[in-house]
This record gives sequence, C-alpha cells and structure tokens, in this order.
Amino acid sequence: MFFFLAAVGAPAWGQQISAVHLRIDNDFFALRFGQRPMDFDYTSGLELGVELDPAPNWVAGLLPFGSDQTTMRFDIGQEIYTPRSRGEREIPGERPFAGWLYGAASVHSESKTTIQILRVELGVVGPPALAEETQNGLHNLYGSINISGWENQLPTEPGIEARYDISKRVPLSQEERLSLEVRPNLGIGVGTIWSGTRSGVQLIAASGGFSAFVGTQGEWVWRNEFLDGTAFRESESTPKIPLVGQFAFGAHLRVGQFGANARFVFRSREYDGQPADHAYGSFTTSLHF
Repeated sequence: MFFFLAAVGAPAWGQQISAVHLRIDNDFFALRFGQRPMDFDYTSGLELGVELDPAPNWVAGLLPFGSDQTTMRFDIGQEIYTPRSRGEREIPGERPFAGWLYGAASVHSESKTTIQILRVELGVVGPPALAEETQNGLHNLYGSINISGWENQLPTEPGIEARYDISKRVPLSQEERLSLEVRPNLGIGVGTIWSGTRSGVQLIAASGGFSAFVGTQGEWVWRNEFLDGTAFRESESTPKIPLVGQFAFGAHLRVGQFGANARFVFRSREYDGQPADHAYGSFTTSLHF
C-alpha cells in the first residue's frame, strides 16, 4: 500500500522518486569475536523503501524547524524477535516469540545545522506478521534446523508507533580532504509498539563519497510491546530494564548512483532474564536517481 501510494501519488504531488533503499538487519552479521552465531532477541529485520524529493509543502510543515532540503519516504518492513530458549513451552523470564510487519511513512529534513526525522509506523503483531514463515523459510533455504516454539508467539494485534528525532550538526573541521562533525541527538517515540525517549551523540568523519561514524545512545523505555506483551489482548510479559545503552559504528560509501552502508550495533541488556548484551549487523544498499 505504501509503495502504491508513493508510485501513483508522486507525479500528482509534483514529486519524483529519488531513491530506493533496502536494509537488512541480522544478528548473524554481528561482530562476535570468536563466539558462536546468535539467533535470538532482535534476530532479523528487513525494510524496503522509496524516497520522494522534494516533500510536499504541507508535509514539510509537520516538522518544527525549517530546512534546506525535505524528502518523504515510504517503507515496508518486518522485524523478528525470538527467545534464547526454544520449544513448545514458554520459559518464565524469557522474551516471547514476536513478529512485526509494518508500513511506514516519514519525512526527513536536513539543513546546515539540523537534521530531523518524523516517522509513523502502522502494522500488525502476531501470526499475520509472517515471522515464523520468514525465519524457518530462510533456515530451510540454507539447510539449518527449524526454530520451534512459534505457537507461543504474541497474539494478533494491530500496532502503531510515531517517533520524532532531531540531531544538531556541530562541525569540528571542514577541510577539503576530511571533515569532522559531532551530532548530538534527541528522540521521542509514542505508541503501542515502542514508547520512550532517547539521546546520544555521533562522531562522523567524511572524505568525498566515503564517511565513517561512531556513536553512543541511551534509551529510557516506557513501553516495548515485544517485552511488555500486547496492549489490548492478554499475553505474557517479560520484566524489562527501562534504561538501555547502545554503541554503534560503521561506514557509508557513495559511488555515482549507488550507495552502501554497514553498521554494527551493540545493545545492553533489555530485560531481567537476558544473560548478556546483544549485537547485530545492519547493511543498507541504495539506488539514487
């Protein structure tokens, strides 16, 4: 639906599709430093999106601060969460099996001093999210065993999340060969899927079409559906840790119309029964028109 609206509605609004993005997250890509591959907690994510440039004026007006460039994005995606212990019985203290299938609409703005993102996701949790079919289908594809226990996943329920993030751009160096920039950021999310606040800082070094970044972030989580359980139907909940830290680093390369991004994320424990931190890798490819 979101891609249909983007493709059909863009000419009518006077916008054009400026880019297509594909992002793949998986804890199999995590930097494990000799440890065995993981397949639990946030185990997999997939998102496909199209970008419209420029955004309609009424959409750009939704952001509190003006900008030099404002674009729209429409995405469809899926997230998969699994416990560390698998089987027909639920394990007390473990996170539940859960899938999230969604469509998203967002507006992105950028100026010399400020970056803003306003995003709304609408989707469904439970069997219609097709998390079991996706996970075990991929396992069958590369000859691994199926994951049992999906009969205990969160029940079917619609979900919504709205979030706003703002980053300030503080240049440290703007030399021709190499630029350095610090980006402190703040964000807030409200909805049935995730509600909370977050803040952090990134350091970005760029030269030509290549850039590298490193950053930290802290989250104060009010609600996490994949731990607290469904909002409107009875389901098991897992005692969560409200304060979560994150460290990430990666790099981006742009060559002509093609872009590629690699990101490695390390997250602190999110619930009481989680024995250790969790890590995953994220890769994004883009085609710009």
